[in-house]
Amino acid sequence: MEGGLHHLLARKKGLTTLESYPHPNRSMRVFDKFMYIIALLAPLALLPQVFHLFEYKSVDGLSLTTWFLLGSMNMFWSMYGILHKEWQIFISNILVGLLSYVVVIGILLYH
Repeated sequence: MEGGLHHLLARKKGLTTLESYPHPNRSMRVFDKFMYIIALLAPLALLPQVFHLFEYKSVDGLSLTTWFLLGSMNMFWSMYGILHKEWQIFISNILVGLLSYVVVIGILLYH
C-alpha cells in the first residue's frame, strides 16, 4: 500500500479487487486487530492536555487556530474512514477530533 493514497492509486491502476478479510496471512490479521487497539489508545495522548487546561484554567501556550484546524482535519479523516470502511481510521480520528474541539472550547472559556 502507498501510505494513505492506496485507494486512489488502486483506482488509477484500474484494480477493482479487494484484499480478503480477514487477511489470509496470520501476522496481517494480528496487525489489523492491533490497529483497533491503537485507534482507541491514540486519543488518550490528548487527555493530559485536556485535564491540564480544565484543571488550571490556563490557555498559556495553546493556539485556538491550531486546535481548531487539528479538530477539523481529524473530522475529515473520520469521514474518509467511514467512506472507505476503514474503521481504525474512523475511530481514532473521530476521538482525536472531538478532544481537539474540547480544547477549543476550553480555550474559548478561559481566554
